[in-house]
Amino acid sequence: MNPDELRIEPGAELENFTLELPGEGSLECKLVVRHISDASKGAVRRHRLGCQFVDLPAGMATLVQRYVNKVD
Repeated sequence: MNPDELRIEPGAELENFTLELPGEGSLECKLVVRHISDASKGAVRRHRLGCQFVDLPAGMATLVQRYVNKVD
């Protein structure tokens, strides 16, 4: 699918989403899109999605927090 054809709006639920955390591993989770902002640079069209985790188990939350602490 062409990325320009992908239609995601706030409130959309992304189930079985695989999130890759470089240096920490990956996790499969459910996300809800909360906001979308334009992150385009020049002629390259990009979007930034702000998402909320849904029912994230404690072990996965720890993995995410460890990654955020490393890149922050």
